[in-house]
Order: sequence, then C-alpha cells, then structure tokens
Amino acid sequence: MPEPNLPPLRVNLRTREETQDVLSVPLIKDRIPELPEDSRRKLIEQFSLRPEVAIQLVNEPVLLHYFLELTNQNTRNPTKVANLLLNDLLTVLNKRKVDVEDCVITIRQIRELTDMLLNKQINLEICRKVLDELLDSANDTSPLDIITKKGWSIVTDEEEIIKHCTEVIENNPKLVKQYKEGKVKVFKALLGILAKNTSNKVDMSIAAAKMEEMLKK
Repeated sequence: MPEPNLPPLRVNLRTREETQDVLSVPLIKDRIPELPEDSRRKLIEQFSLRPEVAIQLVNEPVLLHYFLELTNQNTRNPTKVANLLLNDLLTVLNKRKVDVEDCVITIRQIRELTDMLLNKQINLEICRKVLDELLDSANDTSPLDIITKKGWSIVTDEEEIIKHCTEVIENNPKLVKQYKEGKVKVFKALLGILAKNTSNKVDMSIAAAKMEEMLKK
C-alpha cells in the first residue's frame, strides 16, 4: 500500500539528466564526496604507496592536498614526496607544536623545497631547517632565498669535496690505518667527521665515493 504522506520517487539510473520529478542517480554520485576508503585505494593503486602511508595522508587533509598538488604532473617520486610530508614536515610541525591545519607553508614553497631536495641541492637536515624557517615567514618567502641567505647550499663540486676528504684523511691517521687493515666499519666514522667538519653541507653520496676511492690508493 503506498504511503500517502510520501511523494513517489522516480529515478534516472543511466544519464545525468534530471527534472523536478526525476532524480539522476549518476548525478547524485558525482555530488557525493569521495569516501576515505576510496581515497586510500586510489593512492595505493595510482601512486604505489604503502597502505599505512595512504591511511596517514587521508587522515590529514592538508597533507593530502600537498601530496596531490606535488604529484599531479607525474614529475616527482610519490613515495619520496609522501616521506617528506609525513616524516619531515610533520616532525617540524610537531616540534613547534603547530597543528597541520594551521600550517602556513604554501604550495609554491613546498613545491620549490621538494624539488631542491629531490634534485640533491639540499639534504634532509637543511630541508627541515628551511621548513622551520618557513613557519616563521610572514609572506610567500622563497626557500631558495632562505638557503642563500643562511649559506645552507650543498657543496657538489668534486674538487672542493676532495679537498675536505683529504683534510679528514690527513687528520685521522689512526682511523685510516684501521680501515686499510680491514676494519671497514670505521669508514662511517670518517664520513661522520667529514659531515661535522662541513656542517652537513656536502653531497654525502659524492663524498662517500671520493673518500673510498682515496682510501684505496
């Protein structure tokens, strides 16, 4: 028996056309926000993210917005972008006791900083320092301007890196002797001294290769 107090419901299941008396189901689906489960599945399928990473991003809408903006052109590694947001940015925000929703860093700033990190123009330590500085910036300050002003640029010139490696080798003969005797674990100690001497401002991948090459001579 029809309910006299409810009008008849007529639906259109196929097209997005609707009238005052007919509702379009496809159109209603378009208007419904994406469910968290669907968002997580898309992140995993489209960007090959681990499930736990997808869950974290979906749980933080601001970080998800950053992530989607940074990966929309398929020019950046999605996993590295996610790690930057979930590990480094969150670390800085938590240290400053700033909620993610109150983060003042703009898309342009995070995009520029991400590209510098991925292109090895800076390392993670400098990246975190810049993020910390950006939280205090009153306007859309360029990360590059901050790095230049603070003198935080990474040294990639091989001749300069070789010079630093030479200083470490000459000033640490005991460690060098141990390495040449087969105690290769001290290599990390030599790299640690190099990093400390240069305030972590050298490309350590280049430095490690040059240091190893020099020690084997």
